[in-house]
Amino acid sequence: MKTANKDLNYKLGLLKLAIELNNVSLACKIFGCSRPTYYRYKKAYLEGGEDALLDVSRKKPNPKNQVLPHISEAVLSLSLEHPEFGKQRVSNELRNRGISVSPSGIRGI
Repeated sequence: MKTANKDLNYKLGLLKLAIELNNVSLACKIFGCSRPTYYRYKKAYLEGGEDALLDVSRKKPNPKNQVLPHISEAVLSLSLEHPEFGKQRVSNELRNRGISVSPSGIRGI
C-alpha cells in the first residue's frame, strides 16, 4: 500500500505543478515524465478522481500455466527429499513415477 500511496502522490504532484506553473512541458521535465503520460493522468483524474490514479494491475492470471496441486506437491516433496537433484533430475524421477513435468516447469514450482 505504501507504493500505491507514493505513486498517487507523484501523479497528484505532477498535476498540481502543471497547474501552478501553467506549463505542462516544464512540469513534465521537472518530474521526468512524458507529456502523453501527464495527459493520461489528467484524463483519469478528471474522469474518476484520485481513485482513478491508483495503479490497477493489467496482468491477468493465466490458469492454463498452473500445474495441478498434486504435481506441485510431488515436485516439492522430491526436492526436499533430495536437495542435490537439479531440475532435470527431478523431472526424470517424476517421469519414472508417471508424473510428467518439464525441467522449466520444475524451476517454476
